[in-house]
Amino acid sequence: MRQVKLLYFKSYGKYYSEGSYATQKEYDFDVYTEVENMFLIGSYPGLYNTGKPHEFDCVIFPENGVPGILYAKEIQNLFKMING
Repeated sequence: MRQVKLLYFKSYGKYYSEGSYATQKEYDFDVYTEVENMFLIGSYPGLYNTGKPHEFDCVIFPENGVPGILYAKEIQNLFKMING
């Protein structure tokens, strides 16, 4: 089991909050995909439900892995493609 730390930033770069969760995923790419999928269903570990999904950029820190970033704009575009 790996810990994943998430740092949330407003779109203009200001730090907002952080959260974490445990995952069974072994590879960093799978962790990034897992976080992306959680965001698409409105699950933001460490954040209260804001009612405004996909408004935060997120830096992802998998335990013993390579950090990644997930931009709110990318999630918004995916959400639009899925929901029309």
